[in-house]
Amino acid sequence: MSRKKSPDLAQVFQRPVFLCMFLPFIVLGLTAIGTVGFWGKQTIEKEHLQRARAMARVATHFLDQASRSLDTVARVAETAPSENQAVMQGAWEACGYFDRIYHLDSGGKIRLQVPSDPSYLGLDLFSLPYFKQEKENSLAVSRPFISVHTGNPTVYLTRRLSQGRLVIGALNLGALQDEIMAENNANAWEHSVVFLLDPSGIVLAHPSFDLVRQQSNQGDMEIFRRRRGRDLSLVYEYNGKMVLGSAARVESTGWVAVVQSPLFTALSPFIWTPALILAASFGIWIVLVWNFRKQVNHRFIKPLAQLNRDVDALANSDFDRGKVLADIPGATPELTALWENLQRMADALEVRRTALQESEKGFRSLFERLPVSLFRSTPAGHFLTVNPALVRMMGFPDWETLINTNLVNIYPNPEQREQWRSIAERDGIVRDYEVQMRRFDGTDICIWLTCRAIRDSEGQVLFYEGILEDVTERKKLEEQVRHSRKMEAVGQLAGGVAHDFNNMLSVIMGYAELILLEIDDDDPLRDRIEDIHEAGIRSMELTRQLLAFARKQTINPEILDLNSTLQGMLKLLQRLIGEDIDLLWMPGADLWPVKMDPSQVDQILANLCLNARDAIDGPGKITIETQNIEFDAAYCAEHSGFSPGRYVMLAVSDNGCGMDMSTLDKIFEPFYTTKELGKGTGMGLATVYGIVKQNTGFINVYSETGHGSTFKIYLRRDAAEGEEIKETRPVGSFLTGDATILLVEDEPAALKMTKAMLEKFGYTVLAASSPAEAMRIAEENSDRITLLITDVVMPGMTGRDLAENLILLYPWLKCMFMSGYTSNVIAHQGVLDEGVNFIQKPFSSRELATRISQALNC
Repeated sequence: MSRKKSPDLAQVFQRPVFLCMFLPFIVLGLTAIGTVGFWGKQTIEKEHLQRARAMARVATHFLDQASRSLDTVARVAETAPSENQAVMQGAWEACGYFDRIYHLDSGGKIRLQVPSDPSYLGLDLFSLPYFKQEKENSLAVSRPFISVHTGNPTVYLTRRLSQGRLVIGALNLGALQDEIMAENNANAWEHSVVFLLDPSGIVLAHPSFDLVRQQSNQGDMEIFRRRRGRDLSLVYEYNGKMVLGSAARVESTGWVAVVQSPLFTALSPFIWTPALILAASFGIWIVLVWNFRKQVNHRFIKPLAQLNRDVDALANSDFDRGKVLADIPGATPELTALWENLQRMADALEVRRTALQESEKGFRSLFERLPVSLFRSTPAGHFLTVNPALVRMMGFPDWETLINTNLVNIYPNPEQREQWRSIAERDGIVRDYEVQMRRFDGTDICIWLTCRAIRDSEGQVLFYEGILEDVTERKKLEEQVRHSRKMEAVGQLAGGVAHDFNNMLSVIMGYAELILLEIDDDDPLRDRIEDIHEAGIRSMELTRQLLAFARKQTINPEILDLNSTLQGMLKLLQRLIGEDIDLLWMPGADLWPVKMDPSQVDQILANLCLNARDAIDGPGKITIETQNIEFDAAYCAEHSGFSPGRYVMLAVSDNGCGMDMSTLDKIFEPFYTTKELGKGTGMGLATVYGIVKQNTGFINVYSETGHGSTFKIYLRRDAAEGEEIKETRPVGSFLTGDATILLVEDEPAALKMTKAMLEKFGYTVLAASSPAEAMRIAEENSDRITLLITDVVMPGMTGRDLAENLILLYPWLKCMFMSGYTSNVIAHQGVLDEGVNFIQKPFSSRELATRISQALNC
């Protein structure tokens, strides 16, 4: 075996050491330079800004003195107009800042002038551009101009008086120009300039008087543009050179004092300091590196280089280990111990290699004998390895044939492979993903695939490894079980017949109740009618059993505060229905307790909210309400399915697409769904129905196409003390009347039953099944109708619109609305406004009679 050349340990060791020592030098040097530079820049910027602010204070003081003189003239002009000329003359002579002082009338014409010049009297100054100041300002400063009298930059100071008069002073800025010149002559920095600009950038004072005389505009200077009403220092480019500038604002006028210096000139006092620091640091580093290199060579490099050569020889097995150890010159105890440890490590590695070979042999045996199909494949679609179970499952004659088969050829739909690959590459693993595969004989089988993506150090997928499970037979069995359960459940035909039969029984029992209220106790027909009523009850129980779904699950009933239970579900429900749908929670006050399993509450609410979400196309609203409800025997006698007692009502409403009558008839049947194939099982509402029935409650649904749906669930109150419902009024005691009522209801059975109730109360009833028919009947009987009772939601026209149309024709007509929807759903119809009569379906005879009496007497 050829001996491998060992690397030069001195180079391997010294270069990183020198680099590690050089890096702190670089860091410290740069830190020192940066610190000094930052400190110098901050110091210079501060000095610059102080000079600019000093110049701004000079300008402010200059303006304040001029303004006070002008204010004195203005006060005299207001209080003692006869002395105005003398005061103006005194202010002009005392101040010395103004070239001229004018007193203008409301039309802008000169009335007085100092120094006096008759040729100016009556001159209209408002035509000059300098007087276009804001009208609301009491003191305004004009834009600068060059005075024809003095040749200096000048601005007008204006003081507004009463009745539109003005006092104006022509302020000579020559004094400011002198201050600027003095400041620049006393400047400590060469080539540094101080100047003053107005808010638009026009030069007011500058060492170069030509710029002032030309009224040069410096508004494009970067420091002027970026100041934004605040003082600042900034490094920027000006006339092709980098400069350091500072700007300070003159508060009273918006003028800007600027100090500007060449950057190199400004920083020159600090340039040599970083250079000296860097040179000193470099010298110190040279001394330290030289001493460190010497020590490292003597104590580490030479011994380790020898040890490296010996270890290399040991690795190639071309030397005697004991002799090599003895040949190490001046071997220290530490190096000797290190060499012995290396020998023991080599022996341990040999033992572990043997154990690894045995483990690999055992794993290979497990891989080949495991009955589960295992594979490893490349992203390109080639098997790297498979176990015999996979060969048998795919029906291939041998291992080689399957290995040489491209994976694309065993997928009837190659897109399925790309789909699970994308999931595995995104999530790292895919579990129980269902795919179709084709066996060697051409038959397709259903596979559950579980695999993970194995990546290299750079994150690229090397291969996939996982498990394939043939679930073809399981799928067939599941389908058979599903079909068997459907066959065992109540079929669509039986459900439809039972529903129609129950509707007919409701009418029979309703009329039986009405007849029992009309005949005497000793009437010979009473026993027969009671037998009819009893038979109806037994028949209704039979049909209820036919339609009900008994949930056989184990439950753990608890006494619940339904408001608290529902409150805890709101966040989950909001995430369940999505952000486009508003969830409105309307808890009832002082809600009675109920006894049921909390998980069943979760099931009910989740199923109802999911159905409501699917019924809404786009943004919408789902409303959840609770309320205490009490039903007496008389009410329950008129409404089949209701039981006397105290209940807690849970209502879930939506403003979705709603349902027609044919859908409402079948929503609680098992496996019935209006969703497309694969989107719903048809068991959601059946589950709700079964849970409600299991807890001795009942459920009602109100819905019309295009007007949303309301599911009302009534859960019996938990009466721990066994309290009973007391009748507040005897059955058969109603409020009667003799008025004529126009009844409008689009549901024929409800129309007929309500008409019978009203006639029982003594009212004359004109029944209409549509708004159009109601308009016709009202026109024919306009002088007879006292009260309109109408459903809210009807095809063609809402009850609210019908009432408004009739009231326009017959103002004396009184109205009452009825609806099976919750108040929150129908609130937008306007029928819940204050003073509007409304009755909620379903209602008892007594409640209907009471509400009619209230409506007629309001």
